[in-house]
Amino acid sequence: ELRDLLTPADPRWELFGLNIPANPSLPEAITSLTLTALGDGQELAEWSYAVRMEGTRLFLKKVGIDTEFINVADPKDLDHVLKGLTPGTTISVFVRAHNAAGDGPASPTITKVVGA
Repeated sequence: ELRDLLTPADPRWELFGLNIPANPSLPEAITSLTLTALGDGQELAEWSYAVRMEGTRLFLKKVGIDTEFINVADPKDLDHVLKGLTPGTTISVFVRAHNAAGDGPASPTITKVVGA
């Protein structure tokens, strides 16, 4: 219905937490990220919604193994199960919201030991 009421350049799109179709803005930062052990080398990553977010990119680094963070998933939801991790390995994880304008700032980075 907003498309019928607002022009593609109307700045009021952002009042609804949406991008201005004619001039999209980057999403805001995801402010909360948690990791919860699920056992068997799995960790549940959950994060908060960011304004203007259309999707996310989840990044993982195995400390002492990887030299850089690797984009391991692009979930549309606010959670993702990391699978195939070795229990006892230390991992660092962060997430970025993205939309048509690009990637927003990184969330806080969480570092923890993978549960058994």
